[in-house]
Amino acid sequence: MRILHTMLRVGDLQRSIQFYQDVLGMRLLRTSENPEYKYSLAFLGYDDEDKASVLELTYNWGVDKYDLGNAYGHIAIGVDDIYATCEAVRKAGGNVTREPGPGERRQNRDRFRRRSRRVQNRIHRKSKRTSRLRQLNLLCKVRLKKATFFNVDYER
Repeated sequence: MRILHTMLRVGDLQRSIQFYQDVLGMRLLRTSENPEYKYSLAFLGYDDEDKASVLELTYNWGVDKYDLGNAYGHIAIGVDDIYATCEAVRKAGGNVTREPGPGERRQNRDRFRRRSRRVQNRIHRKSKRTSRLRQLNLLCKVRLKKATFFNVDYER
C-alpha cells in the first residue's frame, strides 16, 4: 500500500505548473481535461506515477481563487539545500512564511536534550534489555528533531 497522489485545487493551472516545475524541479507527467464537468488536471512529480507519489493539481473552470481552510497542513518535499530552495521560491514571487532552520524549535530541542541525558542516566541503572529498547526509542526521537521545515505561500 502507498500514497498515489495528493490533490490540490488551484486558481491558475499554468502558473501553478510553472511554479512546481521551475522552482521545485518537478516534472509534468500528464494532463487531462473534462469538459463535461468543467475541470482540468495536471499531475507533477519527481518520478513516474508507478514509482512515487505525485501531486495532482485540479483547476475547476471559472474558479480563480480558493480560501485556505484551517484543515490543510502541508506537503513535505525533501531538498538538498533548503536555503537555496527558499531563495528560489522568493525569486519566483513566493512568500516563505516560516524560515528554514530550528528557530523556535531550538528551545524545545535543548529542553529535549537535557531530558534525554536524565533519561539516559536512569537507563544505565536498569537491565541491559530495557536499556537497549529505551536507547533505540531515544535515537528515533532525536533524529526526528533534526528535520528542517519551511512553509511556502505561493498562490496568494
